[in-house]
Amino acid sequence: PDNAQFVRVRDAINLALANLSRREQRRLLARLACSHAAFRDRQLFAACKDMLHQPKDTRWRTLLNHVLNESSISQRPRKGCTSNLPGTTPVCRKQKVMLLHFSKASGSAVCRLAQAAGCTTWASDGNCGRRQREYADGPWWIPVSHAQSAWERSRFAYPDAIARMGSGRSNCSERLARAPQFHAVESTLPGGVPCPGFFTLAMLRPPLERMVSHSFELARWGLVRPRKQGFCSNYSHMRRLAPAVYDNYYHRVLLGERVLGLPPGAITSAHLAEAKRVLSSLQLVLLSNDASTPATLQRATGIANFTACRDTTRPAPCAMSDEDSERARRDNAHDLALYAYAERLAAQHVAKWGAGMG
Repeated sequence: PDNAQFVRVRDAINLALANLSRREQRRLLARLACSHAAFRDRQLFAACKDMLHQPKDTRWRTLLNHVLNESSISQRPRKGCTSNLPGTTPVCRKQKVMLLHFSKASGSAVCRLAQAAGCTTWASDGNCGRRQREYADGPWWIPVSHAQSAWERSRFAYPDAIARMGSGRSNCSERLARAPQFHAVESTLPGGVPCPGFFTLAMLRPPLERMVSHSFELARWGLVRPRKQGFCSNYSHMRRLAPAVYDNYYHRVLLGERVLGLPPGAITSAHLAEAKRVLSSLQLVLLSNDASTPATLQRATGIANFTACRDTTRPAPCAMSDEDSERARRDNAHDLALYAYAERLAAQHVAKWGAGMG
């Protein structure tokens, strides 16, 4: 796919398919197959709308209405929060790019904008990350023992045994040879070391804010069980369900397989020092919420139209209690310290690229 709108539609379809049986999925995909070649902008919408007028299978009409509504939402950038500078060339044309995709920190948006900029990505993965075993770059949110279906194991789970996590994953030289111009790693940095030869970037978001957003994402994909436990309002339950997400998540993604699977409470000050070294070795580190990020991202990578500023005036749908927030700060003290370091590092990168340096 080379079109951001197409990617949004595809992601909405995938989300809808997740709630259907295998038989229902096959029936729907068969009906979509006839318009597969026209999966571009107006042609896609015209094909979907034609299906809506068909008299049979009202379930598909409801589903496709959902797809169309989810895909055509207008996201109006706020003043001062985007950048579209003339004359910038995507770095992916001269050097392969690896995005270290911290979940719920704008990585999906960067992926779509890289595609819009003309960078080639993996054809079958909406978030630019290869899920197949030889890469295993999709999200690793829950231990495999917590997954309740083959679909959850293949899309969101990591092995319970740390020794098995890196098994079969492509090394850096294999990635450099085989990967497209732009690809993302959302699970954990292979081996905990940035791959030489890539332009590697990462975007970070305030840890507790990112954690609450991730709570919604886990619930969105049906991973919160039992549902009556809630998500934002039950930190203890969510920490047991997805320990990697709720215990110094940035460290676990940065430091590779040997750290991601550690039990809660096992991240130490030694890991913090190591995470700082890894983060400082990346070519570009930015903050997803910072107003200077769009222009810096475009100057450094050629990826335009990124929206940085979030609507802080909208009330949060839910929030952790004061007690849970305090516990989360204690449990994630190393991530909070790492984020403070990332703020200083990002300021240096903003200054560097603002001065026109490569």
